[in-house]
Amino acid sequence: MSYMTTLAIQKGAAFEGPKLRLLPKTGSLQRRRESLDFVAERTQRATPERAAAPRSILLAGGEAGDREAVLSDLRRTMPGGTVIRQAGALWEVLARAAESSMVVLSGELDEVPAESLMHMLAHRNPALPVVSVDATACAA
Repeated sequence: MSYMTTLAIQKGAAFEGPKLRLLPKTGSLQRRRESLDFVAERTQRATPERAAAPRSILLAGGEAGDREAVLSDLRRTMPGGTVIRQAGALWEVLARAAESSMVVLSGELDEVPAESLMHMLAHRNPALPVVSVDATACAA
């Protein structure tokens, strides 16, 4: 019995999956390095450089009025092109946090205190800045 694996690639799309390269097991180290350099050069030319899209700030927690006060303050203080997205549910914050540059909490979310949510996010995304803001302080 024989098995066949099928791979579908869209026409015109570059396949960016892992590639295996066979290198000579014997021979000089210099010859193997030249082979690796050639492959790296060809790969760099074939792969167009992609500009990293700016990551957004994720705003969540608190009552709608609290979030609006924090959103207003963020818009006043952040650079003009800053994208600020809002999340209204705990699952949404956990799902979208990794793609954000920062998370700003303006109170509890789905009955989870902001401090607990900060700990959850820090555990899941250790390098992600998470800020808890007292919305009443922003409105002043």
